[in-house]
Amino acid sequence: MKRLIWLPFLILLAARLAQPVLDGDLFWQMAYGRDLLERHSLIPDHTLYSWTPSQTDFVYCSWLAEIPLFLLYQLGGLTLLFATRYAIGILIALLAIRYEPSDDVALPTLLSLSLVASGSGLALKPEMFSWLAFNLLAFLLFRARTNPKIACWLPVLFLLWANTHGVVFFGLMMLAAFVFGQVLHKEKPLLLPAALSFLSLLATPYGWVYPAQKLAEFHQMLTGTQTEGDRAAYMYLVAHQPTWQVPGHYREYFVVMLAIALTIAFKRRDPVVLCVNLAGALLYLTYLRATYYWPPFFLFSVLPIKTPPNLRAYLFTIYLFLCVRGVYEQRVWFGIAPASPVAETEFIAQNLSQAERILTDYDGGGYVLWRLSPHQKVMVDSRSFPYRSFLKDYFDFENGGPISFLDRFKGPRPEVAVIALKHQPMWRTLLRSPDYEAVFMGPSAVVFARPGLARPQIDKPASPLQEQFVRALPKRD
Repeated sequence: MKRLIWLPFLILLAARLAQPVLDGDLFWQMAYGRDLLERHSLIPDHTLYSWTPSQTDFVYCSWLAEIPLFLLYQLGGLTLLFATRYAIGILIALLAIRYEPSDDVALPTLLSLSLVASGSGLALKPEMFSWLAFNLLAFLLFRARTNPKIACWLPVLFLLWANTHGVVFFGLMMLAAFVFGQVLHKEKPLLLPAALSFLSLLATPYGWVYPAQKLAEFHQMLTGTQTEGDRAAYMYLVAHQPTWQVPGHYREYFVVMLAIALTIAFKRRDPVVLCVNLAGALLYLTYLRATYYWPPFFLFSVLPIKTPPNLRAYLFTIYLFLCVRGVYEQRVWFGIAPASPVAETEFIAQNLSQAERILTDYDGGGYVLWRLSPHQKVMVDSRSFPYRSFLKDYFDFENGGPISFLDRFKGPRPEVAVIALKHQPMWRTLLRSPDYEAVFMGPSAVVFARPGLARPQIDKPASPLQEQFVRALPKRD
């Protein structure tokens, strides 16, 4: 019967990890993995996929995620990628159980809270590997307090992480907070493993250039000297907005986790617990994309917890509430979310394969890039970093700016465009232009082409966004 206490958590885990591919990041990451294998290189070429000017000086080191993601997709498609994410989620749960074997309701409750609070860490892209890395880091650090020998795995973790995802630098921040807490607690700090972990950042294809770039970016953020393109991307992306400004339950999770962590820290008089949770809480509030950095440290720092007998019923009620609400919130399961124009891209592949330049929007460009490159190239996509020189002007265009924006680039205007239905100002701009006509309306986007390139196929609208577009079409004689 005691094992049944895990059933709500397992249902929650199954539901939360069933979220679909939410954006185009997975697809351009897999395109990078494909390119790295074809060129026998670990350094991607940012210029391969777009007809617009791409900056090549930006270091993006994720080959250890991009190549496996591509290979997994080749072996088993999205099904195997979803299975991989489930394996990561199960491994994280097993880490917590290994850290504190217990039949107490507190353990599945805290695991459930950590899961629902982890936000973008559950996304099907390199973030899920960093979600695992944060949990491994927290496990190793707190286990090392009683078994210092296990700390020898820290440099290995950071060596792998440095070649997997740029979030590794926030992992180092949490490591520094942990060591600082050890110093305050007057326990022997993990100075040698920490130093080797920092040095592991040099063991990438870029050497010292990678950490130097990250330090420069951090300095620009602190001093407000970011480029216009960087600022535009941060203003546009919801993932980069402060967590406390974004609708959802993250503020509630923040308050609950901080209250529990502070209570435990002061009750145990443990500066380590205090430092890692204050550092994690600060990152959690900074921007939505950082929501999965803190929950693993919260989880392993407050364990073990024994629930008093008179409170078990109340805690079990909270546990069930977390699980039920978490499952209810996951209303779309598996597949690819509408942000990626799948059907619309297939139309281009079958009917407009002669077009070399495609006008894409920021959200949908990643999938178009994956499906049609290198023969057909996109204007922009969610990578953002190659497009810093014109990203601000692009977002102005996306919000209804003049079509003359396209004339800033060398060569003719793109022959084809695929624009999300939600970007009404953008598709209205194209409807007004004599250079383009709508030739296909899919579930999430509209395909435009130069007049005469393809026979228009505009079906009856099946959604409010499609109906809005059809009403805006110019009347034909």
